[in-house]
Amino acid sequence: MDDRNDKTVRSTGYFSEVARSVARLVASPILAGRLLLKGDVAAFYGTLGDDLIPFRDGEFRDSAKPLWLNFGYWREARTYPDACVAMARYLASVAELRPGIDVLEVGCGYAEAAQLWAREYGVRRFVAIDVTPDHIDVARTRVAQVGLTDRIELQIGSATALKFPEATFDAVIALECAFHFKTRAAFFAEAWRVLRPGGVLAMMDMLPLPGSRHSGIWHRVCRRYAYIPEANIYDRNSYAEKLHQAGFGDVTVDSLARYVYPGISKYAMLRRRGGGMDSVIELSAAELDADHWLDRGRIHSGLDDYVVVRARKPNDER
Repeated sequence: MDDRNDKTVRSTGYFSEVARSVARLVASPILAGRLLLKGDVAAFYGTLGDDLIPFRDGEFRDSAKPLWLNFGYWREARTYPDACVAMARYLASVAELRPGIDVLEVGCGYAEAAQLWAREYGVRRFVAIDVTPDHIDVARTRVAQVGLTDRIELQIGSATALKFPEATFDAVIALECAFHFKTRAAFFAEAWRVLRPGGVLAMMDMLPLPGSRHSGIWHRVCRRYAYIPEANIYDRNSYAEKLHQAGFGDVTVDSLARYVYPGISKYAMLRRRGGGMDSVIELSAAELDADHWLDRGRIHSGLDDYVVVRARKPNDER
């Protein structure tokens, strides 16, 4: 497929999804109100069901289907499930997961990453929370099926109003969810509060590229639909400043966009054309260029950067 035809397929697939989303909102005024007027992250994820790709929901009929909801790390991985596992392991290294520590994951989704971390890193206590009740209900079933109920505590809860005492955890993890929080800065304050001195905040997050805000009406409508508060629309430089303002040190905010967006963009294109979740994604040098990986979905929402974040609560708080 030549470059022009490739772009046409991507555009057609995206606009088809937009048309189907509009039809769904027109058919359900209550859902439209939850998404566009109230701003409801649970409603947004309810429209996705058991698949990251819109309108590929299998309604949880396949109990073996991976329920990842992140974009994946495609530096070496070439299938979507492998890319999600690679992303989870990358974030585990940033969070310094190891035996004997206590960990909180916020925005845990269906607990796919939590299961991997509980199996592979031997942490003492692992608590996973999500504000979407359906996520937690499904996650509890899935965790029980693989025999990890005694190692993963699942709770409905908000990342911006954590129900834990001060200095409870050695690591707080947020995998591709903080752009939803109202606000991300409020989460930073809560993470700092519940971390022990020396504890690590580790995140994967999406935000605008430096110098870009994407403040047009269409951008705002797309963000409203996906429950992305306008207060979270700032670049990686401001991101680091806000972490410092929250009291964190040892702050790094580095872009991973090159190893995230090319893979997920091509994967989404193949799924729109009927491909399966295990489709093999081959990435050429040309496909790593911005013209390819900045697909219309991210351009319209304004989240055209992808970062890995680490910040540490100082040992000396004076």
